[in-house]
Amino acid sequence: MPQIYMRNMSLAEVSQLSLETTADLAAVIGCPPDWLVFHQCENHSFVHGKPCTKLMILVDVFWFKRTQAIQDQVASILTEKIKSMRAGTDVEVTIVFHTLENDAYYEDGKHY
Repeated sequence: MPQIYMRNMSLAEVSQLSLETTADLAAVIGCPPDWLVFHQCENHSFVHGKPCTKLMILVDVFWFKRTQAIQDQVASILTEKIKSMRAGTDVEVTIVFHTLENDAYYEDGKHY
């Protein structure tokens, strides 16, 4: 069920990231690999008084509550893989975890 939204990465990069991390992430999270869904979102430009020269990759992870240790491992796997895919570039990876409540998450009209 974890939904992973990627910004400032191409569809090909998100596909590659999915292929190369799904097994590891599923093992850490404790879910079947097919529960992980990666989304490629539109690119964003950042301005801090002037355009940024550093590439900023934004990752939003929506899931049910996990321990801090699991969250840390997921952040590490994603960050390391993204940075290795962008080796030689000045890239910053920001990951934000969003905890969903069971009674606020619905599939086919039924909540968990």
